[in-house]
Amino acid sequence: MLLLLLPELFPNLTRTELVEFNLTDLFEIRTGIIEDKYSNAVQDNPDLTNKISFLRLSSFNDMNGLIDFDNLGSKKQKSDSNRINTSPENIASKKENEKIPANRLLDKHDFLISTRGIPKGYSLLKSYTIKDIYAVATHHFISLRPRMKLLNMHVPFLHLMLEVMVKMQLRQLFNVRKVQEEGKIASFNSIKINDLSSIKISIPTDMLEQVRLFNEYNILQENLRKAQIKEEEFENQFNEFINFKFPTMNK
Repeated sequence: MLLLLLPELFPNLTRTELVEFNLTDLFEIRTGIIEDKYSNAVQDNPDLTNKISFLRLSSFNDMNGLIDFDNLGSKKQKSDSNRINTSPENIASKKENEKIPANRLLDKHDFLISTRGIPKGYSLLKSYTIKDIYAVATHHFISLRPRMKLLNMHVPFLHLMLEVMVKMQLRQLFNVRKVQEEGKIASFNSIKINDLSSIKISIPTDMLEQVRLFNEYNILQENLRKAQIKEEEFENQFNEFINFKFPTMNK
């Protein structure tokens, strides 16, 4: 069971204000599509033909977790050209692949969790604030979409909750399994839908409270960022003050 330690982080919040949910109560959870089974077209929407981006792990910037918009096209072309089966028969059969169901198109409310290697979380809210694209998640991810009944909840807070879950819970689960399975889990399907379906989580249901907590967290993050900058500045100044000198190494 996953219980966010909100009262410990925010003393003004009491446990009685939290409501427990199954993660499946809050989100539609499903695995991304297998790209080779689908054409670059969407059911009942011919205007989107050849405009769909298939999001893989390489589609994201590892430094900030945002979609790497500049390289979406080139990476896809490179991936396509390096497919194992490039026979004329395979190319011809690809034209007959299924069209992508419209409900598999991603939107800004979606949150992706990578299932290859160490679990990572990607809030599309952050990327779609920069640029809107037509995209689908490949089977390298599990996608979580807030259920329609949660429209009165603060989506940035829900995504923050999922980010904490990935960092604090799923990575711990990954490490335990890696030891149990002697490292075999590290390369493929490290996290499964069943792992998420069994999770319970306690959160405040009042939207104003969610907004307040989200803002407080951002303030903490900004203070941490400033502290890290000051730490680096101090270390640089201290290094100059000490004036380290190393003897010349004999070759």
